[in-house]
Amino acid sequence: MTYDFRPLEPDEVRPLQVMLASCNMPSSDVTSKNFKDFLVARKGSDGKTMLACVGMERYGDSALVKTLAVEPSVRGQGWAKQMLGLVEERARREGIRAAYVVTNEAIDFFTARGYERIVPTDVPEELRNTRVFAVIPPMAVCLKKTISATFVVDYDRPFPHMDGAAPVRQVPRGWRPPKE
Repeated sequence: MTYDFRPLEPDEVRPLQVMLASCNMPSSDVTSKNFKDFLVARKGSDGKTMLACVGMERYGDSALVKTLAVEPSVRGQGWAKQMLGLVEERARREGIRAAYVVTNEAIDFFTARGYERIVPTDVPEELRNTRVFAVIPPMAVCLKKTISATFVVDYDRPFPHMDGAAPVRQVPRGWRPPKE
């Protein structure tokens, strides 16, 4: 089985919205205007079956990681971890020094990956003025991770529990692994 990781294409906005709905996640963040903010994992040679996605909005040297979702049928196989690693690598390559997340369900997932709880007033003003921070639910938690200039994603490691799948060696178009 082959897997493909690449930015969302304009004609894939609606299919991604459908996938997000199947994950019980809001799809209003995905539009024809911001589709380039999203990275999608696809399965198969046709690349039409979406398995996971993650979005990132840049604000100066900070970024808001958003809409991390995994298709229900493939949860528990390492897709969210891989997608988060890829978006963090993109952030590192673009010179982003801090990634922020607002969540009320995946707190343990993010803290296990180096994110730390912060109070909303510690978020840069540019991010606090976004729609995400304007409508933070009372139970939501703000998290922050410092993006190291030496952060590296292991592109040669296969996903866990992938039925003997070959290592993933496909790098998203335009996103290159760091030079040795």
